[in-house]
Amino acid sequence: MIPKYSEIKVLEATDTDFRNKWKISSVIKHMLAVAGEHSNLLGWGWNELKDRFNVCLVLVQTHVEMTKYPPCYTKVKVSTWPDNAKRAIITRYFVFEDAETGELYGKATVQCVLMDMTSRTIVWANKYDLPWVDTSHLDIGCNMPKLKIPCELVESSEKQTNIHIATYNDLDYNGHVNNAKYVEWIENLFDTTAYENADIKTFNIKYHKEIKFAENVTMETISDNEFPGKSYVRGMVNDGTEEHCCFEAAVKFTV
Repeated sequence: MIPKYSEIKVLEATDTDFRNKWKISSVIKHMLAVAGEHSNLLGWGWNELKDRFNVCLVLVQTHVEMTKYPPCYTKVKVSTWPDNAKRAIITRYFVFEDAETGELYGKATVQCVLMDMTSRTIVWANKYDLPWVDTSHLDIGCNMPKLKIPCELVESSEKQTNIHIATYNDLDYNGHVNNAKYVEWIENLFDTTAYENADIKTFNIKYHKEIKFAENVTMETISDNEFPGKSYVRGMVNDGTEEHCCFEAAVKFTV
C-alpha cells in the first residue's frame, strides 16, 4: 500500500496554450489520471469497484490553486494521496512540482462519493470491504473551499451567456461529459486578452448533474465586482420539463 504516489508528466503542445503555459484543463486532466493509477494500486480502481461492488467513484468538487504555469516540455511531478478520514465524502490531495528542481507549481484537492451503478444513489464507503491506506502522517495539500454563488449575482441581469452542445469528443466511458471537458468549456468563456494580462490563480468547480450527449448547455458567466478578477460560471440544462444547474464554478485571475 503506497500512501503517497507520484508520476512524472512531460508537458506536450496540447497541454499548453498560445502563451506556452500549462492550461488549467490539462492540470486537472493529468492529476485525475495520476489519481486513477493510485486508486488502482490501492484497490479502488474503476474496474475493481464495478466488478466487486457495482459502485463507482463520482467526482463532486475540484479545487486548484496555481502559483506558476510551466511551459511545454517541462517535466512535472504530480503527487497525490487520499485523506485519512473514513467519511461519506472521500477527499484526495495533489501537489505539482518541477521534477528536476522541486519548484512548486500548485496544489489541488478533489472530493468524491461512491455511487451505486444500478440505483444511481450515493452509498457509504464503510458499507463495503474496501482497503484504506493510512495517510495520517501526510500534510493536507490544500483545503476545499465552499462554492456558493451569491444570490444577488445569480439574479443579476449582467450575465454573459454562451451555448455549448455536448458532442462526441466531450464524452468519456461513463457515457457523459468528462470532468476535464467542463474545465475546457469554462476556459473558452474568457477571450485571449484575459490570459494575456493574467493567469488563473484559483479554479473551483462543483458538479451537480451529469451532462449527456447532444444536450444543450447554457453557460452563464457572472463577474464579481467586489473581487476584481473573480467570475462565477453556471452550466444549465433544460430537460424539457425544467432547468437544472449541472455545474457551477468560481474562477479567480491574478490581478
